[in-house]
Amino acid sequence: MGDDKLSDEHSHIEVVRKFKSDVQVAYSEYLIHQRNTPPIQFLSQFIGIPSLIAGFMLLMFTSPPTDCDEDAGGDWLFTIDASCTFPVSEIVFLFFFAISGFCMLLWMITSVTKEFEKDKLLLNLAKISNFPSSSAKLIEGREERILKHVQSILFSND
Repeated sequence: MGDDKLSDEHSHIEVVRKFKSDVQVAYSEYLIHQRNTPPIQFLSQFIGIPSLIAGFMLLMFTSPPTDCDEDAGGDWLFTIDASCTFPVSEIVFLFFFAISGFCMLLWMITSVTKEFEKDKLLLNLAKISNFPSSSAKLIEGREERILKHVQSILFSND
């Protein structure tokens, strides 16, 4: 009879150890995901913001051509300057603005995707750690409550 009690106690210790191991793995995945920033997010910040600034600086510090005289008279077809017809600074500004807009769009998409993945890992962590599902669905303070619960499991002396 003593062997059965010892066997039950040993199996209980193994179950607790397995539970803590599963919680530790899910917690590590959550922390790694939270700390890692996708490379596209860095790329969009380092290209998008400078190109937007460069476009605005170009637009501010370049003046439109002043030698575009509409009342020149005579043969206007030969007197029109290409810079009067195609204002290069505005075209370059629109190009920079389009690049920065695309980069900001990429940044927003990656931010939303990262937040979605973080929430998914957090709910998985709550499920693995047997956190009450009714509390896990509450948005306000959810992350802190789940992480405190997980830390209490991982750092307990059982």
